[in-house]
Amino acid sequence: MRGRAWHVIFLSTAALLLSRAHAQEPVGPLDGDTSQGWTNTQRTGWYSLNQGSRLMPASWMRALEQPGNARPFLAPDHIAGFGYLPDWPGAPAGHLPLGFAEDDRGDKHLVRTQLRWYAGQRDRERWVGLTCAACHTAEILFEGQPLRVDGAPAMADFQSFVEAADQALVATRDDPAKFDRFARIVLAAADTPANRTMLRNALGRLIADQQQLARMNASPIRYGPARLDAFGHIFNKAAVLNGAANPVGNPASGPVSYPFLWNVPQHDLVQWNGSVANQRLQLGWGRIDVGAIARNAGEVVGVFGDVAVRPRGTNELRQFRSSINVNNLAVAEEVYLRRLLPPAWPEALSPIDRDAAVRGATLFQAQCAGCHQPLARDDLETPIHAQMSRFAFDAPPPGPGRVNIPPGTDPVMACNAYNYRAASGWLEGYSGIGPEGSGTAFLTVIVRNSLIGDWRQVLRLAFTIFLGREPRLEPQLEGVPRPPVTSAAYPGLPERYRQCVDGGWRGPGDRILGYKARPLTGIWATAPFLHNGSVPTLLDLLLPPAERPQSFHVGSRRFDTQRVGFVTAPSPENRFEFRTRDAAGNFIWGNFNGGHDYGNARLTPQQRLDLVEYMKTL
Repeated sequence: MRGRAWHVIFLSTAALLLSRAHAQEPVGPLDGDTSQGWTNTQRTGWYSLNQGSRLMPASWMRALEQPGNARPFLAPDHIAGFGYLPDWPGAPAGHLPLGFAEDDRGDKHLVRTQLRWYAGQRDRERWVGLTCAACHTAEILFEGQPLRVDGAPAMADFQSFVEAADQALVATRDDPAKFDRFARIVLAAADTPANRTMLRNALGRLIADQQQLARMNASPIRYGPARLDAFGHIFNKAAVLNGAANPVGNPASGPVSYPFLWNVPQHDLVQWNGSVANQRLQLGWGRIDVGAIARNAGEVVGVFGDVAVRPRGTNELRQFRSSINVNNLAVAEEVYLRRLLPPAWPEALSPIDRDAAVRGATLFQAQCAGCHQPLARDDLETPIHAQMSRFAFDAPPPGPGRVNIPPGTDPVMACNAYNYRAASGWLEGYSGIGPEGSGTAFLTVIVRNSLIGDWRQVLRLAFTIFLGREPRLEPQLEGVPRPPVTSAAYPGLPERYRQCVDGGWRGPGDRILGYKARPLTGIWATAPFLHNGSVPTLLDLLLPPAERPQSFHVGSRRFDTQRVGFVTAPSPENRFEFRTRDAAGNFIWGNFNGGHDYGNARLTPQQRLDLVEYMKTL
């Protein structure tokens, strides 16, 4: 049956009822100061929830040595050097770092990660991959004491971590002594010359795949801690998976801050550029957010998920098979994120100046609330309607609240996402895709058909989750139109981005040519700021753009309670220098720190402090 109508019926019927699947222990404070509504069981479950990410076999990861020495790659100080958290309260014995998990499901339908490295090996070998928590769990240090904030941006340097892992694999293959130690641990009782040959071949396959992705993602810009060009990595992975011969990637040159995750299920549009919709549907007595399932499945593709795309003409249910763990993605969204509260400002950091906060509240209401929808900290129900700050257009886009507010911020992420093109391979013909297609089109087809291909998972999910009701999302806020911005506001902007900003690439997807404003509840815990992490503190964000820091150091978790952000002075942990300009004084596009300027120069120093004090209360 070639028609697609039955696919829609199948997904709508089978993927039912995602909400209260598990009995929950009573919710109480986790940290006396920042209680976010999770039980300890939910919190630790979030840290190690397997999504289907497959970076490398678990036995390899535990045997892998650092590239330049014989110490374990997973040594806590080595992992901490990339900004990941090696330990956490309640972690089980022998645990992986926070946000790393093992995938123990079968690989018989996969291709890239279907590796065999010893005789008689079955298809259920454990693999290690990343989870949402790896990039969305913050730890703040104040006077030497750690404070965990779940759902906040991690200080993780994903780019350096992946590069180091690839270097470690290559060193293991090329250094006889390293390979000998590696093989003895991985093969254990099966350590024979024949199995060592199989292991070396499997290692070579994984290295080749990782190096291909590294070439596709090659970028002139260093991300540093707390940033990642997730769209670039995801789209390039989709271009590799689609079977095109000799795929050529688009540089992953638009890194953004890891978005904070509280209240995400309430948004109508998600991602910095508002390019993905939450779509919560009523099905019988239950509701399901099919948009969230697709969004999270796309994220898995970008962080080492495996999708076996086969040529058209293959049995339709086998054409797209993946490692994506649909059930656990539903649990992550429905059991965890729908219960995650924004963090309250901990009075232990410093008492809030209540008089200043009252003055700041008046300023915020007058100048900020039109775009940043006010939301109570315990409100997990009110719909959040995206307020889009867009580049130049003749008129605001259709729909209530779809305003045309010029962001003035760095355009690289939005323009890269909009303009991505690559060879379509076996995806040609799906959903009108021609010989070349967009990253969004590739990902949509791969995710949709992967869910269809894994119909058993979807059916199991549908019949194991309890029926529950949730309020329907409806738009609320109306925006205020403002004049458009042109590329003249960006001196030295390369031509490919100039066309984008000036509207030269208009089309059906033009709403993604901008960035989304959102409620600022819990904003104090999400530094650095702006979509690309180019401003270190809230106080700096309220300065006129020309007065903001042109460079600062990133990596430390030590907190600055007055400016509200992490300390920026050079130090052993603050070893990455974020620079907005190169040595010649030219802007580094992707790191531009302008924009979000709605009369900042008119604010007095005291008014800026008042606004910061108020934002601590959100």
